[in-house]
Amino acid sequence: MIVDSNRLIRQVLANYIDVLGCQVKEFSNSNEFFLELSSIDTTTAPPTWCVIIDMEMYPELISAISNKVEQPSSIFIIVLIPASSTAKFDLKLAENHLTLIKPIKWSSLISCFQTFLFPNSEKNKLISNNISAGQETDSSHISDKYFILFVEDYPTNQKVGMRHLINAGYEVFLAENGYQAVAAFKKQHVDIVLMDIQMPEMDGFKATNLIREWEAETAKQRTISRIPIIAMTAHAMKGYREICIEAGMDDYITKPLNKNGLLSIVEKWVQVSKNMAQSVQSQAISTISQHKELPVMEFQQILNDFDGDINFIQEIIMDFKIMVKDQIGRIHDAFNNHEIETIKREAHSIKGGSANLTAKRLSHAALELEQAVKSEQTESIPMCIQQIETEFENLMIYVEQAIQNQAI
Repeated sequence: MIVDSNRLIRQVLANYIDVLGCQVKEFSNSNEFFLELSSIDTTTAPPTWCVIIDMEMYPELISAISNKVEQPSSIFIIVLIPASSTAKFDLKLAENHLTLIKPIKWSSLISCFQTFLFPNSEKNKLISNNISAGQETDSSHISDKYFILFVEDYPTNQKVGMRHLINAGYEVFLAENGYQAVAAFKKQHVDIVLMDIQMPEMDGFKATNLIREWEAETAKQRTISRIPIIAMTAHAMKGYREICIEAGMDDYITKPLNKNGLLSIVEKWVQVSKNMAQSVQSQAISTISQHKELPVMEFQQILNDFDGDINFIQEIIMDFKIMVKDQIGRIHDAFNNHEIETIKREAHSIKGGSANLTAKRLSHAALELEQAVKSEQTESIPMCIQQIETEFENLMIYVEQAIQNQAI
């Protein structure tokens, strides 16, 4: 269960958790969640629950769960906290509860789940301590599971191919024709597709074409915009590989499938997928590092510019807060409706407004979003939007503390 007013954070988390094969429910506020909680029959509920909830709702959640659930320790709770919030040092967590620092990262979320599911592991005790302290976790703690959609209509070929792939450690989904392949691709997280060419009902060429069309339509909602598709066919004639490539596939393997040949070509494209994912992650880490090097705000400069007039500074900050909240809402709507120009326009506006207030981290985050849109880096846009929201929260916390310090 995900409880957060931020729609993008809910969407990012839901996408991550769906990959793990878990059931997900989203709630935009605590009232919706508590209404759902009150209707749950705890005697028939899943044996393991996980609630991911915003920091401000945590105390109320503990009280509600204690009153409703006979064994609260069976519910694992992840508390979402802004990176700059000082509350993470004061928050008193119950057993089986962890904090997760915004912006959410795949590696940290997976580590939380590992800690919950395997609590007695020494490795996961270390992970748990790191997450609760707000530290980054090493990606080596994460299982390198890759998900392969194996599209093959002939039973013997199905058994042979799946045996080789499963024994090599891959997770495999089977589709017996093109229709099933397209449906599975849209529903499941897939890293690589092994696509038979000649199949009843819908062949591999048509299925590939439909998959590529769907990828183009949904590119803005996904981190990796193109999944490798490897053709499998008995045709070994010269030029057939080029035919497959022109049809939208990325590589080609001839039948009959042998273990070494199959695993070699899969490993080749696994490495390509790793490099693509690492490129996206490196861009995100680079952006975050640049944010951290900048001050949240040059408050002393603002004081000097406005002759120490705290009342005026409070007034202008309040106007800015209302404006940016509305702009972030418009960015969310534009993202969901694929209105790229609107995202670029609002990001440009936030960049300029925050720069005028010396809010350098927020201005830089808005610049990153504007540049991602201009350069058509669609896979980076969700992370950039999330970073804007994080830096906006950081700014509001910083300003409140700075003004309080002036009043002392």
